Amino acid sequence: MSTTETGTLSAESVNVNEMLGERGKRYMTPDFQRPYEWADSQLNDFWRDIHRAATNNYQHYIGNIIIVEQNQSYKIIDGQQRITTISILLCALREYYRSRGDDNFIQQVDGLLSANSVDDAQKIRRLVLLNEENDDRDYEAIYKNNPENASGKVRSAYDFFTEKISQEDHESVEELRKTVLTGLDITKTEASTLSYAYQVFQTENDRGLDLDRIH
Repeated sequence: MSTTETGTLSAESVNVNEMLGERGKRYMTPDFQRPYEWADSQLNDFWRDIHRAATNNYQHYIGNIIIVEQNQSYKIIDGQQRITTISILLCALREYYRSRGDDNFIQQVDGLLSANSVDDAQKIRRLVLLNEENDDRDYEAIYKNNPENASGKVRSAYDFFTEKISQEDHESVEELRKTVLTGLDITKTEASTLSYAYQVFQTENDRGLDLDRIH
């Protein structure tokens, strides 16, 4: 734990299961953040890294996210592109396993994509893209298994992952699934206030601060 006059900061290493597995916690992109921007070049790099980690059975570090907890939700100050991409990939994997009738994995992924219990009558989406109305609409369509109602870069990312998954045999998809859930290392950095989170974000980007070393 690090303390300054303006707030406190804590960082821990987590995987996707741990990051998205907190019951009742939602991730929200503030309305001033840029929209979802990943195109084929970034998606190809991301997929290649995951595929390589799955093939060679090693952990892969995908970077740092900076969040602030407010009203039982996490505001994403940095890392929204990665969190959105991971969520879209989980939706694509869920559809693959749905086509195979694998209810166990579908329920597991729904537990990550939803902030409440999958047994609740009305599931609550974990990721909310407040920064861009169209992105949020498109992601909601994919989350609800209606990708035909999505468009833009969110839909393009979903189609990209769906196509990539379709090119793999089932054994390879199983290894990819394991890597996505437990083989991606993320530094989850939580600041106590929004102003301090922005300060950390600026420091990390302007001075190259290694947040892995902050405890």
